[in-house]
Amino acid sequence: MAGMDGGAQANGVVAAQTGSDSLAAATRALLVAVGAGFAARVPEAQFEEAKAELDAIRAALEGATNKIIDAGAKVDAIAESVDEENRDRLGTATAAIYESMEFQDLTGQRLTKIERFLTGIQALLAGGESTPNEAVSEDDKLLHGPQLPENAMDQDEIDALLAGDG
Repeated sequence: MAGMDGGAQANGVVAAQTGSDSLAAATRALLVAVGAGFAARVPEAQFEEAKAELDAIRAALEGATNKIIDAGAKVDAIAESVDEENRDRLGTATAAIYESMEFQDLTGQRLTKIERFLTGIQALLAGGESTPNEAVSEDDKLLHGPQLPENAMDQDEIDALLAGDG
């Protein structure tokens, strides 16, 4: 790599081969070394712009969610003026709409995860000790929003957790 002599490269390879802790340390050192060059080429403003884009996505989702909820409330109001069969059908439809609005909260949580990751990368590139994926307790992981489907707990694991067995 440019900027690293052969000894530093060899030391990095040896360190990476001594185990997962050493691999993590070597990876961090490499990121800091590469980051120094990268950080010099990537203006701080680009990180702030990326965060602003995430905020804009969050605001657009919130606005759309509010419009959908308002429209559902109007349908509910109209349902009061129709016969019972149609009122029940409209009520079932609007209930399904309201239930599907969970996407807004889950998306917001995922955007927060991305923002935290960007902040960690930004700090790491600036030479800080912060890492993008700081270690968190198992309890804290439960509070950090949705997981990707392939990493999510199945129903038996959730039941065991709620029963205090997990």
